[in-house]
Amino acid sequence: MMVTIGKRRVFITLALLLSSTGCSLSASHKELPTWQGETHATVERADQDKPARSAIAGHPALVREMLIMGSNKRPRPSHHASTIVEATPGKFLASWFAGTFEGKPDVGIWLSHYDNETTDWSKPEEVVAPHGIPTWNPVLFKLQRGQILLFYKIGRSPTSWRGTSDEIVEPYNHDHGQTFGPPELLPTGIIGPAKNKPLQLKEGTLLSPSSVEKPGSLKEWSCYVEASKDNGYTWKKYGPIELDGKVIQPALYLDDEDKVRMVMRSRKRYMASSTSDKRGEQWTRPRLTSLPCPNTGLDAVRLADAHILLVYSHSFKTGVAGRGVLAVGISSDDGETWMKVLTLEDSGGRVLEYSYPAVIQAEDGMVHITYTWRRHDIKHVILDPSKFRSTNASAGVPKFRLRE
Repeated sequence: MMVTIGKRRVFITLALLLSSTGCSLSASHKELPTWQGETHATVERADQDKPARSAIAGHPALVREMLIMGSNKRPRPSHHASTIVEATPGKFLASWFAGTFEGKPDVGIWLSHYDNETTDWSKPEEVVAPHGIPTWNPVLFKLQRGQILLFYKIGRSPTSWRGTSDEIVEPYNHDHGQTFGPPELLPTGIIGPAKNKPLQLKEGTLLSPSSVEKPGSLKEWSCYVEASKDNGYTWKKYGPIELDGKVIQPALYLDDEDKVRMVMRSRKRYMASSTSDKRGEQWTRPRLTSLPCPNTGLDAVRLADAHILLVYSHSFKTGVAGRGVLAVGISSDDGETWMKVLTLEDSGGRVLEYSYPAVIQAEDGMVHITYTWRRHDIKHVILDPSKFRSTNASAGVPKFRLRE
């Protein structure tokens, strides 16, 4: 199904955005019930501050690993759902949401920047204040013409949130600040990228990997692709892409034939995948892969050498326990089969969360991954993809194939 939405770009203030979604800034509305978070976990567990050796420490592919906040005092108790973009060669921006906990009224969007030369992340700044209404899942993306967009959602829960976008006009100025344009409420029915970065085709069409969570006890999920040929001024919506109401948060990449593919978070124990045409308009029914998916986020990117790199939770456990092992997989056949090449984090059976990865390949070929680190921080890992592929090439590492 295709739906054409939006005839012009409307710029609004944040206060007007909140008003248009039926959200009041008055104190009385701050007491309304809010989303309690996917895992219903606390960020104050006794074992979370105990040091844990990274599972990737000493691996030949590891270039660098660090916590974004690290020695800086965490500005909020809980940090989740990061995104990363290369603003200019060697300089990066990361964003995530932070507050008391996911879905609470004080959850805002935060931003930090990193330079390969200094190898340090800046002190995080809150760039979207919540004003009593939680914000969600920021996504950074650099358009072909150079502009950097920040997408995010705002609302009481994922069943009612509204998509919003902003342009970072001056992403890396000399005083380490960022200049933003006015926020834009996306047209009704357009969510923007649910979690993962858009894909821009060679001819300029912007494809946003979106999904919808329907309210109600059945918890029905559907994936969509939102397409814009004018850098976000107007949109068309393709879908739904469904598998028994149990797939969400797609990640997009191109295969060797320039067809658009997606992998999806699933509530069916395994990661799902689907294939489209070269425009991302018509999609096959999703199939399950043999890679585990404990109902948590993942991300993928096509590398310069045409391999597909996937970051995902390699566990069949449920709840927070399923978010304790974060791994990297590689496919040499466009996602038909996958090979797990390394483990980024392993909780060792403790209830520690390493989840919601974002991944890009920088201009110098290095792979940059950010992810939630115990909900206390955001971790940044830099990998040399040539090293872990060569390490596993002759090691007899098993391949994971499509199940259906």
